[in-house]
Amino acid sequence: IFLSLYAQLVQQIAYKTINMTDSAIYEKNALLGTLKTTKEDTGGKLCDGGTGPYAQEIQNGLAEFASEVGELSSMIDDNIGAFGNDLRELVTITEDVSDKLYSTEIFFG
Repeated sequence: IFLSLYAQLVQQIAYKTINMTDSAIYEKNALLGTLKTTKEDTGGKLCDGGTGPYAQEIQNGLAEFASEVGELSSMIDDNIGAFGNDLRELVTITEDVSDKLYSTEIFFG
């Protein structure tokens, strides 16, 4: 019985963590959508497409920021996505263990 309760606790924690990882990816995608909309709304030209030194500095900084956001996005997808997959596998394993423990209790109980 103890092992079955332990398996259920592990499953509950895994489900909550899966929800958190899914939420993190959803929020990241929402932020990327906002950035994309902003870029589309400005026509990709900030500072009215200015060519002055300040305008160029701002445009270069934003281009670098966009590149770093893209890299970060990929990293989040890879790492958090893999973690979520591992948690789903953990749930499957604990469900299998729980089922086997239940069957054993019935057989030997």
